[in-house]
Amino acid sequence: MAEIKNICFFASYYSFAARSLMESYETILSENVNLFLFCPQSDIEKFNLKRVQKFSYYDKYTLLFDLRSFCKANNIDLIVNVAGSGSTSFLLVFSKLFTKMKYMAFQHGTFFWRLKDINSFPFFAFTIVHNLKHLFLFISQFFMERLLLSSINLTKRIKRLFFLNKNKIFYLTSAINTNFFKPKDKELARKKLEISRDEKVILYSGRIAYLKGSDFLYKIVEKNPDKKFIFIGDLIDKKFKKPFKNLIILPNKSQKELIYYYSAADLFIFLSRTEGNPLVPREAMCCHLPCLLSDIDALTSYKHSIIVPFNTKKIQEAIDKFFEMSEKEREKLGKKCREYVVKESSYQALKNNYRKYFLDF
Repeated sequence: MAEIKNICFFASYYSFAARSLMESYETILSENVNLFLFCPQSDIEKFNLKRVQKFSYYDKYTLLFDLRSFCKANNIDLIVNVAGSGSTSFLLVFSKLFTKMKYMAFQHGTFFWRLKDINSFPFFAFTIVHNLKHLFLFISQFFMERLLLSSINLTKRIKRLFFLNKNKIFYLTSAINTNFFKPKDKELARKKLEISRDEKVILYSGRIAYLKGSDFLYKIVEKNPDKKFIFIGDLIDKKFKKPFKNLIILPNKSQKELIYYYSAADLFIFLSRTEGNPLVPREAMCCHLPCLLSDIDALTSYKHSIIVPFNTKKIQEAIDKFFEMSEKEREKLGKKCREYVVKESSYQALKNNYRKYFLDF
């Protein structure tokens, strides 16, 4: 059995999710393992990490050789992607060729979208381009030691697709810091955010864009003038330029700030068209906030959540049914949501599996 002492994580770009993943590795993986991050120079300061040794590259045209040289100079035993498409897989395969270094792919997104999920021409064209970007994974599967997937439903599908290497494929969800994401007192949270006690509040956090279901979010805001909607994230969908009296759009918030929004809201809505295993809904569930989620592979496995199809009428019916519940029933549902995430996605629950898949070869 090979001993893993030095692990290099490669990130082709910065994202909030990528930083959260790196923070979980710092906590979960054994302290006698050296952790390195190789990322663009423009993003290195954004990865505010404690244990990880950070290194950067400047030129994407020499990256193939720079990464390989870095791994050799630092005696890297295992290289893992933090995020990326099939092109990233090609890069990491090249880095390990003719060396003893191992390569493990950890895919947090849905890298082959299903045609049956398409319900518009723009999405169809986008899906074709997206799937073509990941074609190299069909080749790289033969060079990697393991392929980890963060969704149980996606794992089953990819095992059928990569049937020649199904014994290399494992399910390992991304971890949530459940000691950090805990509910605040709802009344105090609303007071801090200047939300009145009797308002019905629906929260969304993420990019306000078509792939995240912005067209359905728009219709739901229109149909519910009696409810207060708070959207947190980058505004991409231009339809939302039209002002709504019942909608507040806020820029991205820190994790500490998000906890207050999760605690103050009544319902979290997340109608994304494609996901791997997103952090945000599970963070909300940790704060006792029930979730209304779209019917896609990554989300249907979330116990105690409300699953809806991409149908405005069905979404509205689910919202109406939720607000017909008594306050005690909603509180009970919120507590069950947290119990589920703690059991399935907490650092403590996942520690053994993370160490097994990252360190035992």
